[in-house]
Amino acid sequence: MTKVLRAFDADCYPIDVEKLAREYSAQRFPDDAVTAVRGGDIEGFEGMLKPAPRGRSGWGIFYNDTTTEGRQRFTIAHEFGHYLLHRLDFPDGIECSTEDMFGQGAEYREVERQANLFAATLLMPLDHFRERIDANSQPDWNDLAKVAQLYGVSLLACCHRWMEYTSSRSCLVTSRDGYILTSRSTDAAFRSGLYFKTKNVVPVAVPSGTLTAMKLAPGGKHSVSHRAGVWLPEACVECTVSASAYDTTYTLLHCPQRSNISLTVDAVEDMVDRFRSS
Repeated sequence: MTKVLRAFDADCYPIDVEKLAREYSAQRFPDDAVTAVRGGDIEGFEGMLKPAPRGRSGWGIFYNDTTTEGRQRFTIAHEFGHYLLHRLDFPDGIECSTEDMFGQGAEYREVERQANLFAATLLMPLDHFRERIDANSQPDWNDLAKVAQLYGVSLLACCHRWMEYTSSRSCLVTSRDGYILTSRSTDAAFRSGLYFKTKNVVPVAVPSGTLTAMKLAPGGKHSVSHRAGVWLPEACVECTVSASAYDTTYTLLHCPQRSNISLTVDAVEDMVDRFRSS
């Protein structure tokens, strides 16, 4: 990834991913470049990578422009990842629904995981990101919002990036209408038994008396401490933010650190460098 950024001279954030896709592809693959990046109301899809019409060369990246700007930028980067990594295997292009890009079930294909990894690495380079939020810190949504603004990505994308390397014992819960939809635990939290089961179980209700159970103003970011047994078997700090566009609440739960849990951070595979060396 660093080779791509150096070629583009991307020292400033947020990355102009549309310009990068056009200029880098034209430089690297002049006969098969990205020639169009366009937004539109493509109902049911987050984005698409499509070959040019018959008789013409090149590829087009299309994204749903009814979503937030940060989400659009991530989608463009995701489709650019498909272009670099998968276009030869999918000559007719790739269409990406929300479930394709962000699902966790059988439909979540390996190619989508790779494109998501590419997009996160391109927009939020890990070494640069770690300088913004230390691995041992427990950020609230205001802390994450500052970093998300720097990179021009969504608050949720920023949170997931932090969760990849942190040593914090934390859980991210997504809920709607009083029930937990999905949950993700950091490595340290999972290893100490702090997680929520959301698959193949009866829907889990949000605990009463928590911020998440309240009707909060959209966009408002709040934090409160809880005793053991409210959210988790241990005491925790609950940080919530409500997303008005999707009527969804995102909750971060931070538990006290434990000195006896050791973590090693695996190096993030450089998808572009792997592509260039193949």
